[in-house]
Amino acid sequence: MPYVLAFDTAMAGCSVCVLDTETDAVITDTRLMMRGQSELLVPMIDDAIKLAGVTFQDLALIVTTVGPGAFTGLRIGLSAARSFGLALDIPVVGVTTTEILAEQFFNNNSDKRGDLLILLETKRTDLYFQPYDSTGKPRAGAGVASIETLLVEFADQTLTLCGDGVERLRSTLESDNIVWPAGWGIANGYDMPDPLVMAKLGFAQHAAGTAKPADPVYLRGADVSISNRPQRTIAE
Repeated sequence: MPYVLAFDTAMAGCSVCVLDTETDAVITDTRLMMRGQSELLVPMIDDAIKLAGVTFQDLALIVTTVGPGAFTGLRIGLSAARSFGLALDIPVVGVTTTEILAEQFFNNNSDKRGDLLILLETKRTDLYFQPYDSTGKPRAGAGVASIETLLVEFADQTLTLCGDGVERLRSTLESDNIVWPAGWGIANGYDMPDPLVMAKLGFAQHAAGTAKPADPVYLRGADVSISNRPQRTIAE
């Protein structure tokens, strides 16, 4: 059975893909949203399955993003992937948001290749990042760093920047009157992982025996605060 179900809730949206790996027939659905993925993901999957003209029993593989990304979003996608995989008794593989975006970029820019720096939002003062060389291979693992640290590390390099963290980097440099590095360019249109690229990438890795398990890539802990309200004491 050649069908792959792929979905992502790790970034600022929710996306789903059903791919026929034999014919390349595909159904995709991508919706931008800051929250609400938990309510929409399963209905979006149900709709994509119906539009593809298949059933859940026709699926052979589940692919999902494993991060970097929003802590809650990652948990939603990973929980759904594991549940579907267990219920259908099929493999579940994980792909990172950065490798999907890198694949998108190099697929779209085969005639203009160069080193790439992917920047993703953390919703804090820092950014997730991962550098790739001109062949599309990672130069280092994904990390999280302040904008000041990223400037120290990469300002003297010739790079194309992409991802949903680029705009905040640009506006921060502008507001701080910091000159944009001469060797940096920006590629727009890479704010969300393409679910079709995700499906093809996960399927290829699974077929080659290089697929990763659907384990989360948490580069930081969850945002948890301790209440300042007086705590009740239960008498023993």
